[in-house]
Amino acid sequence: MPQITPGDQPGEGQASAASPSLQFLAKREIEVAWVHAGKLSHDEGIELGRVCHKWQTQFSAQGSRKGLGLRPILDEVGIPPSTAYFWIGRYKDATKDIKPPSEKEMREVPLEEALDKFVIKQALAPHGQAAAKFAKYPQQHTAELELLELVKMDIYRQIGEICKTKS
Repeated sequence: MPQITPGDQPGEGQASAASPSLQFLAKREIEVAWVHAGKLSHDEGIELGRVCHKWQTQFSAQGSRKGLGLRPILDEVGIPPSTAYFWIGRYKDATKDIKPPSEKEMREVPLEEALDKFVIKQALAPHGQAAAKFAKYPQQHTAELELLELVKMDIYRQIGEICKTKS
């Protein structure tokens, strides 16, 4: 059986079945991380997340139904599962690759379009969630839509005045 050291990454030539010695090693490593995480600092919490994620990945084939997953070890050590999964999530967030923006996200928005969206958002803001009904049911909200057009024109006028003072 291959030797596993605490620095190994999951899936690097490790045994597929969870042997008692592997369970013991996982328990010891999680216990050490839990003791250090007791300081409640962010770095120690991230380390607990790393260790738990490592063993979660290692034991994912067995799952908790057979009593060989991460959950029984957490229960043995006395770590609330919600705490472990919280720090696993934080660890994943801290180590995930930053993806470049998609082509759609990189699209350059014309100034006029951006200004229209801003003005519409400002005009609809006082109406809150009810504003969604204006576009969906225009025949029922003719007065509100007319008022919105007046508000939009006023916002454009104010923007124009600001631009005149700036130039």
